[in-house]
Amino acid sequence: MRRPFTLALACLSLATGSIALLGQGCNPGLNVQDLCGFLKEPNNCYQRFAEGVVHTTDAAGNKAKPKCGVEIIDDGSADDGKGFDVATSGPYAADNQKPTFGAFLARDKLDVCILTGGEGGQIIFDPPLEATAFPPTGFAFKMIDGTGEQCGTGSYASLTSFSLGVDPPKSTGTGTGGGGGAGGAGGTGGGETTSTDTSPITSGTFSITGTEQAEIVDTVCPDGETHKFNLYQLNKCEQYKDILPTAEVEANAGAIGKEGFVRMFVYWPPSVAGSTDGDPLANAKPVKVEYFHCKFLARPSPARTACRTAPRRTSTAGATAQCNAVTGRVASATRTARRGSARRTRWASRSASATAVRGARCCSPTTTRTGSCARAPQGRSACTEAARSTAATAFA
Repeated sequence: MRRPFTLALACLSLATGSIALLGQGCNPGLNVQDLCGFLKEPNNCYQRFAEGVVHTTDAAGNKAKPKCGVEIIDDGSADDGKGFDVATSGPYAADNQKPTFGAFLARDKLDVCILTGGEGGQIIFDPPLEATAFPPTGFAFKMIDGTGEQCGTGSYASLTSFSLGVDPPKSTGTGTGGGGGAGGAGGTGGGETTSTDTSPITSGTFSITGTEQAEIVDTVCPDGETHKFNLYQLNKCEQYKDILPTAEVEANAGAIGKEGFVRMFVYWPPSVAGSTDGDPLANAKPVKVEYFHCKFLARPSPARTACRTAPRRTSTAGATAQCNAVTGRVASATRTARRGSARRTRWASRSASATAVRGARCCSPTTTRTGSCARAPQGRSACTEAARSTAATAFA
């Protein structure tokens, strides 16, 4: 389930002892825009980007999966948290079937996650993640599809400080696929947040970045449109708080015998295409999209690690016995005895096989008992009835 996004009512006035919510934030000199108006606007750039990269359809007009990601069921049902498979219009049977599912090759090098969910691809982290510093933050990543082409990019710093980019299809060249300029809301000056462009934005990068003042964020849209917002304004329009651009990382460093994992989601506004509602985004439920779900090996036992790296010859008898118990090693004498027994067993098996073959050949009715056959034990003694029968059958 999504973490709740709460905002404290802001600025403490020492002169009057009162708490006041200021439209411009705690610093009245900041020139911020109307966040409530931006979220309410069905044609804001984040909404248009969602229409172009999340609420997509295939050539036949059927629902398609989000570009570079997979929608996650987030409705509190029994399927909550599972990926939505557009091919079956239901949940994936298992996590490892999602196109965003993969694994790192080593626990101590979380740099490349190999996607194994059917479509292939990779997630490349720069800088590499460190299991000892989970939950991760301040990282960037590239999304590579199964053909080796880059699908998109992203970064994560916090809930309201992240970026998500989608590359244009290679056949269409570059551009934002209908971004159409700043849509009448470019720049950080002024409070206007409406847009005259209603076309979906199908590629480009959306970013929201924190500033030195915790409540102030800067946004840059795929079409170059920019805004500065005061997050405290959400207290004036809580009906839009769930569609505020947010990202979330779930991570667990794992434990002894337990695998670790890291996942990233972005919350997008729902589609309003064709809506006749006068305020279609009021109390709207966001769409949760996952961009990677990568697992890595469990944490090794400290005792096992120490025993594997410690020099064997300098260990005391007691330490050696303890390490043997931890790592499954056996004492040298026991190993030698086992190896000798295995060699004798293999030699006896080969000898018996060779004897049986020689016996079968020498007992053949068509074989003259001369040469090697005459020198073999079977050549100097009568063949048993069983051997004769076997030889006769084999060499008839």
